[in-house]
Amino acid sequence: MKTHIAPSLCPGRTLGLPLGLFLSLSMTLQTAALDIPYQNKGTDGVLAPTGEQYVVDLSLAATGSWDAATPDNDDGIYDPEKWAVVFKFSSINIPAGTTVTFKNHPSRAPVVWLVEGDVTIHGRVNLDGAPGDLDVQRIVLSEPGPGGFRGGDYAISGVGPVSGFGPGGSFGNPGAGGTAFGFSGAQGPSYGTYGKRGIGGANVNIPPYGNSRIMPLIGGSGNGSDGNAPTAGGGAGGGAILVASSGNIDLGTDGRIHANGNGRNVGAGSPGTGGAVRLICHRLLGRGLVQAEGRFYSGHGRIRLETLETSGSVVAQPFTVVVPPDNPVRLWPDDNSPSVRLVSVGGIDAPPDPRAEIAFGLVQGSRPSDFVLSDSATTNRVTIETLNLATNAIVTLRVVSIPAGRDIRIRADLSEVDSENPSRMLWTKVVETPPGWHVFQVVAVSP
Repeated sequence: MKTHIAPSLCPGRTLGLPLGLFLSLSMTLQTAALDIPYQNKGTDGVLAPTGEQYVVDLSLAATGSWDAATPDNDDGIYDPEKWAVVFKFSSINIPAGTTVTFKNHPSRAPVVWLVEGDVTIHGRVNLDGAPGDLDVQRIVLSEPGPGGFRGGDYAISGVGPVSGFGPGGSFGNPGAGGTAFGFSGAQGPSYGTYGKRGIGGANVNIPPYGNSRIMPLIGGSGNGSDGNAPTAGGGAGGGAILVASSGNIDLGTDGRIHANGNGRNVGAGSPGTGGAVRLICHRLLGRGLVQAEGRFYSGHGRIRLETLETSGSVVAQPFTVVVPPDNPVRLWPDDNSPSVRLVSVGGIDAPPDPRAEIAFGLVQGSRPSDFVLSDSATTNRVTIETLNLATNAIVTLRVVSIPAGRDIRIRADLSEVDSENPSRMLWTKVVETPPGWHVFQVVAVSP
């Protein structure tokens, strides 16, 4: 089965994978440089950071088509249709001792590095999710790596345990003796593998999502807050990055690309899931590390290594098998790939580039001036559109509510097949939402 995810709108059982397996092999398939089809190659110049820390501010990216020429500021292009911040470098050289990190775009889109020449990473590229918030006087959702999803928070009296966000986000845990959403304890978030069941908790089997090709490019999900440790929120999911080079990707002796879920420790804000790393190149070299792990109860992310030649012993955590790239190289899903999107909520159309922009600081004993609680819950009819999916697809609507700490996951009903375009179908569901903020997300699973 394949899972298809729509962005959010605001109004596992782990498989026993070893910690690391070496890809110690040497194969040669051809000698010609790898042709990666895109326009305006090298327009972002050379990426050659210096110093111990180098921050790439994705919020500075211009909005436009991903293969257009990047504006003179060389801050990349955010393409809302692809949901990615794309850079087109002539080459990349990250020296030992330098760590590249990212400040998220407001959409929290993943990162794509398209490189005309070689990529040398002897330092680190860090797309880890952030740990949960520790301040009991506020609600702050932990920030993911770019392309990932936030963790929940549980801090203020009267606020329920907030779930982790994303298609594999875990429910909040009410704490010892409590119940939330019909069970006690907590289930870790999922991505490439299932999250594990918490101690004393019910295994609700939040299913993995995405696919082994990592198309579309998407990161890890967040962990819910834990009532057993009310001073710590859940950790955020690891981010997602695609690095595609016509030449070599060389990780040297200690180069690292990591998109891990992050948290503090079990019982004090557990991590989100690992994210996703996809590398495409003519030749993969070195003995470095590519990592997309969840820890403790959280599921692992996904890694995909596509190369024509490889030499060295790159370590992948979780383990993956090296495969040759498609010919021609595929960066994005095909135009006729299955897709799902949120059309409207309560008669209000979803924006073309939906975002769950929950950025607030509920302070103990007070509410923001724009936070108005109604006297009763609101009933909303939600409409969802799918393309190129079968009528027996499983379309799930998820609504996470703050500050109520409610997490609804319910299957939508097929309501209409477009007579002029039978590949287009509409699905609906009526849901009741408590007072507060609500994040809507839809996921479709092919049979």
